[in-house]
Parts: sequence; structure tokens; C-alpha cells
Amino acid sequence: MGTRGSVLAIVAAFASFAIADTVAQSGPSFDCATARNVTERVICAEPELARVDREMAAIWRRALAAAQTATDRETLARDQVEWLKGRDEGCFLDDSWNGKPPPPAERSWSVSCLTLLYSYRTSFLEDVVSLGHVPGPNSGAAVPSLASGDHFGRYASGGFGWYGTMTITSDQAGLAVSIESEAGPTAHFCRVAGKARIIDGKLVALAYHDEDQPKDNERCTLVLTPAAGGFTVEGQEAEQCRFFCGARGNLSGHYYRTPPSRR
Repeated sequence: MGTRGSVLAIVAAFASFAIADTVAQSGPSFDCATARNVTERVICAEPELARVDREMAAIWRRALAAAQTATDRETLARDQVEWLKGRDEGCFLDDSWNGKPPPPAERSWSVSCLTLLYSYRTSFLEDVVSLGHVPGPNSGAAVPSLASGDHFGRYASGGFGWYGTMTITSDQAGLAVSIESEAGPTAHFCRVAGKARIIDGKLVALAYHDEDQPKDNERCTLVLTPAAGGFTVEGQEAEQCRFFCGARGNLSGHYYRTPPSRR
């Protein structure tokens, strides 16, 4: 079977997995009797995790239906496979309990970690449903025009283990950019805001750790380059931008314009 055939088979498999969601109203999207690993056994043992798994499966199915091209459907299938792999490896669960889920006291941190990962993934999939395509620099969506002023508004970004939002506004003080993101199994936040101006076709924002006493060695320069459906954001001073983030926090990436229903 070729690569395309393999991906389509993945799509079919995930469609079946998502359809099971409509049958099981209290458990997760998969059959707990055939749980593949300790992560799935913990999900089965935690009613709230089972609920968010079931709901994400339903949203994934809606995202697959909303995707308008075969390429996007293949991308969603690949991403979901990788996400599930990361989920199973990302919250420090192992099979040291003889094939059973760890006791509640031993798994509480991992439950919180999994809840966050599901939250990030669900937010991204809800954006796909609203947009009708998988956002990204190669999505073919319209590039914002800084000249015409259609770049104001709310944007979002995300990947495995993180999700963030960006807002571009204008008032009497001028242009401003603010970004908030949450990442990692312990929810490390990034919060940065700064005044901005247009330079050489890009939006450049300067954020200082202490706005009242700005110092160059505590400045984070954010460069927003117009791209398909949004902006590619890069923090110029890696170490200085860390002032605004937790250990696993992330600011850089492709931020896509969120649809009105998600703003």
C-alpha cells in the first residue's frame, strides 16, 4: 500500500474510532476492554478524562468532515496519530503497576497533564471545524495586508502540548501586540505585550519585562511576518524573551486568524 493509501486507511480507522463516540455515552472513545497501554487504562479509570477523550473524538470527526481537501484530511489523520503517540508518552505514565492503572494518589499529576493535553488539542480542532481547513503557512489562506489594515484581530497557534492566542490592536497610542500561551504538562504560561510598528512589511513589537523601567537586556522583540491566514511570529532575543515565559513556554510559531465564532 502506498503512502496515500496508508493515510486514507488511517482516516478510515479514525472515523470508526470517532463513530464509537456516539455509542459510548459515559466511557472514552475507545473500548476499555482492549485498552492498549497504561495511559488508556488511566483514561478509562477517570470519568472526567473519559469524557474529554470522548468529546475530542467527536470534534476530531467534525474537523475531518469540515476539511475541504484530501490533503487536509490526510494532515489531520497524521497529526492525530502523532498526537496520540505524544499523549501516551508525554505524561510520565509507565506499566509498573502490572497492567493496571496506578492508584489515584499515584496518578493525579498525570491526570492533570492529560487534561491539559486534551484541552490544547480540542481547542485546535475546534478552530479547524470553524475554519474549514487546517491552518498553517502552507494552507493557501489569504495573507493579511498591513497596508490595508485587515490585520487587526485575534489569532491562535498550537501544536502538541501547547496552545496560544495573539491579539493585534490599534488605539490612540498606536499599534500593540499581545500574546498569551500555555504549554507543557504543568501549564507553563507565556504572557507578552508591547507596542508595535510596521517595518519593511513586517510588524515589529517591543516588549519589556518592566515597562516602567525599560532595559535593552530585558527586551523581547517580536517580529510578525505576514503569512497564509495569519503571521509567522519569531522572538528575536531567545534568552530575553524567556523573561515572559515559564520553562516550557513558547511564543514563536504560525498564528492563524481565528474565525468569528471562536473569538
